[in-house]
Amino acid sequence: MSRRRPETPFHDLQHFIAYPRVNGLALSRDGKRLATIVSTLDAKKTRYANAVWELDPAGEAPARRVTRSAKGESGAAFDAEGNLYFVSARPDPDGDGDDPVAALWMVPAAGGEARLVISRPGGIQAVLTGRDGGVFVVAPLMPVAEHADVGQARAPRAA
Repeated sequence: MSRRRPETPFHDLQHFIAYPRVNGLALSRDGKRLATIVSTLDAKKTRYANAVWELDPAGEAPARRVTRSAKGESGAAFDAEGNLYFVSARPDPDGDGDDPVAALWMVPAAGGEARLVISRPGGIQAVLTGRDGGVFVVAPLMPVAEHADVGQARAPRAA
């Protein structure tokens, strides 16, 4: 006996749980780009996986997925130049293979692959931008730390 699809996701708990979730919105300074984190149920239906999606604020172009990683992403913010920043525990392509911690990543405004901006031993919790377009991160510090340098933040090697 097959189950009939409910009228809306709100008519059946299993459909409601499987429905994608939108978590926050980030608008570029020029108002032409909009990003969000979309959470979807994984194939095992045991956890939600997060990805950054870009939406057209004018509603003319279809939504497109910007990131893909096993660990997922969080937060999204645009800087003054239109670069898109997000937090992810994806592996560093130039790294030593250690278990990755959440780091700050950036997709250039012109497009292309995400690039590691900065990582810290304790990870990065969130990314924010100021009114001037500056990028700020929220990161944990040890109680004995007097300033952020104590965690030996690491920027990627220059190409």
